[in-house]
Amino acid sequence: IAFNLPSKGLKIMHLNVRSIGNKRELIKILLLKRSIDILALTETWLDETWHDLELTIPGYNLFCKDRSSNIQARPRVGGGIAIYIHEDLNGKRRRDLEWPA
Repeated sequence: IAFNLPSKGLKIMHLNVRSIGNKRELIKILLLKRSIDILALTETWLDETWHDLELTIPGYNLFCKDRSSNIQARPRVGGGIAIYIHEDLNGKRRRDLEWPA
């Protein structure tokens, strides 16, 4: 992810959520109440069954990398990341820097 830095500084947070499914409302409250600029979530357990619209939070751009769906290569245990970036930061995804699935 590349973005323009604000002059006021950044509030960045990382959470290992161990499945985002039942924590979506808590994540929304956290972002909006704490005015966090960037929230990185690991172990989201997101896969192709999730749609970005289910995870959208007003005022934030969402970037996701689902966990591997290749069950033969490795069992589906954990995995997946999501990053919420405040829309004022103009974030953009850099797929050229990502690890292969």
